[in-house]
Amino acid sequence: MNTIYVYHLHTHTAKGLPSSFFACLRDQDWTHIHAARQPAQQQIRQLAYASAYHLLAHHNQLSPAALQIQPDAYGKPQARFNRDVALPYFNISHSHELISIAVSSQAVGVDVEHLSPAADTTLLAQHFCPEADATAVEGAGFFAYWTSKEAVLKAHGNGLRTDPAELQLLPPASHFQSLRRSPPALGLQQHQVSLCPAPDSYCCAVASSLAAPLLQATCLQTEQLHRLLH
Repeated sequence: MNTIYVYHLHTHTAKGLPSSFFACLRDQDWTHIHAARQPAQQQIRQLAYASAYHLLAHHNQLSPAALQIQPDAYGKPQARFNRDVALPYFNISHSHELISIAVSSQAVGVDVEHLSPAADTTLLAQHFCPEADATAVEGAGFFAYWTSKEAVLKAHGNGLRTDPAELQLLPPASHFQSLRRSPPALGLQQHQVSLCPAPDSYCCAVASSLAAPLLQATCLQTEQLHRLLH
């Protein structure tokens, strides 16, 4: 299966969900949730993790009880199942009031960023996007490059342990394309990245090593999350 499914949900959707929606969370999940210092961040992690459980269970036609989410050696959350499944990989991103979750048959990375009008990205663009023309990384253009680079590094599993400036991209586009250049040691030759449709005031990108990947993006409302319980 070469479709990557991306789900966007606003953090306020948690208010309309029953406690049974969060019953899938395990002890290790609550440990991760409570590691966040602020109650608001704890609520975001709680919603993100519970939604990931239900989406993985939905796509693989099993109960959330049949899987566990555990960190890998780099701290990246991974799903462990009690049998072989078609879509075992997922990734989570959060910015401002939006959570984005990607589900895929291969390792996947998703990154979402809020387009703050007050953000001055000039110096960030000079460091992190040296391959881009200055006009291409003004305003929202910077976030297209940033989310694309972070999505690639999250798909690889290395996260920001690698300086995003070491990745050189083609101008970000709404279709999957290979990287222009990357450190050979990272083995990113097969990775592709695409911008992903997202709600207004957000920029999102998705990356994977899937061959000829397709992208399906959905904004989930409270009633749709409710239906995942059944």
